[in-house]
Amino acid sequence: MIRSDVTGVGQWVCCIATLCIAALFSSDARAQTAEPELSFGIGWSMMNINDVEFTAISNFLVTEVLDHQSNEDGKLNGYKLNGELSGLLPHYRGSWLATLGFKGFYSHYEDQEQTRCVYTASTDCIYVPLIDPDPTISGTPSSSGGFFADWLTDVDRHVVYWGGAVEYRFSRDGPQVQSLKDTPAPQAAPGPFQWLTGLSVRQLNQDMSLYSVDRGPTADPVTLTDEIDTSYYGGYVGFSSKKEIGYGLRLLLSGETGLYYARTDYNGAYSATASLGDDSPVSQSISLSDDAPAFIGLLHLLLERDFGRTTVGLFGEAEWLSYVPKVLYNDTDLNGGVPFDIIGSQDGTALGEGSAFSYTVGARLRIPTN
Repeated sequence: MIRSDVTGVGQWVCCIATLCIAALFSSDARAQTAEPELSFGIGWSMMNINDVEFTAISNFLVTEVLDHQSNEDGKLNGYKLNGELSGLLPHYRGSWLATLGFKGFYSHYEDQEQTRCVYTASTDCIYVPLIDPDPTISGTPSSSGGFFADWLTDVDRHVVYWGGAVEYRFSRDGPQVQSLKDTPAPQAAPGPFQWLTGLSVRQLNQDMSLYSVDRGPTADPVTLTDEIDTSYYGGYVGFSSKKEIGYGLRLLLSGETGLYYARTDYNGAYSATASLGDDSPVSQSISLSDDAPAFIGLLHLLLERDFGRTTVGLFGEAEWLSYVPKVLYNDTDLNGGVPFDIIGSQDGTALGEGSAFSYTVGARLRIPTN
């Protein structure tokens, strides 16, 4: 994956936002037109997503898993780009004015984090592989660490979230007829309140690499790479409302809520040297999949102003995804006794369910297409 310069993007966002603030409160605003329009937006964004819990904390004798340590907190910073082509094919169904549009977005988030897990008088730290080769046989090379462990873990995580939609908007405003005879069709203007519905496809790609080394007497290195790809297919309904607030400024509020089918594919690769049993090297890979329904909600607030045929604005946006997969690593002892490669009965790596929330602030430019 190509890494982005989030800091550089943030500087561009600040510059564009500053110019938009100055433009919003300058002079010469125009009335809205009904022609098709093209808009572009860029903003700084933050996503709160499932954390990474790979370290297992055991009791001091390494006979019971007590808890899990978060190796990365799931708070990622990045940027978001969006674009929209709206106001296409205006037509009427009774008293309803309808238009067609297309829109899409692309966002990138990243985080690097380092954590430490060190033994205490009552606890120790271990890792286990993605798969227990044989959970019924004593001596299976399933665990790394333990016995005065001191793990230092580095996590590098990237999330790419993108999507597109075809959207149908309609309101109860009637047509505004042009007086010129050579006008081929009436010029229609959407009303201040519109209903909208659409079909949407979204993709959430999570890439994570983990490297950890035991600084204690065992000095066992562990590496883990995860690729989690989730596709969302569904539809949504929503609204859009605008209001003139004076000084040539216009406030727009829109929201949408939708139901989606989510398909997840997971690929993980693990390598380590087991410190319990025969110290055999472990190299594993695993592939899992999951299907689940998902609810996605979005709220968007925009403050804008017209300048000739161009409109500039500042926006804030919040989005919630009810389903985001989380990897539940193979770290739970089922026998309730000495775990892993001594007894070795574990529950296996699986895909669990979590959620994600993101918010974005930035600037938007809108221009007519003809």
